[in-house]
Amino acid sequence: MTDENSASVLERKTPPKIGVPKSTLGEDKITYIPGPQDPVETTVAGDGSLDADGNPTGIRFKANIPQQIARNVTSMVLIRDERENADGMIVSRSVERRVPLVDLLRDNPCFSINDEPPRVREVGGNRLPTDPDQYRGYAYDWIGRESNERNLRLRWQGEEAIRNRLGVTVDDMRQLIPFYQGKLLSLGGAREVEALPR
Repeated sequence: MTDENSASVLERKTPPKIGVPKSTLGEDKITYIPGPQDPVETTVAGDGSLDADGNPTGIRFKANIPQQIARNVTSMVLIRDERENADGMIVSRSVERRVPLVDLLRDNPCFSINDEPPRVREVGGNRLPTDPDQYRGYAYDWIGRESNERNLRLRWQGEEAIRNRLGVTVDDMRQLIPFYQGKLLSLGGAREVEALPR
């Protein structure tokens, strides 16, 4: 049999794959598209162990190089399972389940599935409080993180309008003022003469 004849025999035995959707073939084309702060390669679906070469186990993706991944490739994921007891109390626990890798990566902004554009990255911003309860947590956070006495004083004064707009109560201020003054003293500032509200 000549090479030409064997090639034609192989062509007849192998069904064409053109125009057949990827889902029916059991594979998806997954491309890692890193952002400016992301590494040029990443490993997913590993179990945290290292292989013989000292690399993480799992599937390694290099930037912008598509890979065909079978639909039966799965990864163990903790999924929250809720149930209601007879007394009406809802009990939840985390259960490990196998989930297809393509489903895990579909909502990840660093991965394109079957040439679809990845999800748009959301830029995090500072969430401003909308009520007095949120303001307390917000204030404890920024006061606790501040490392400059002058900046702490200026921000405390600048936040007065926000506190008034949100309706921060006298009880809230009785909690916040000692925390603010303690932080001010710890940064080397003098105690401000700000009486606790009555």
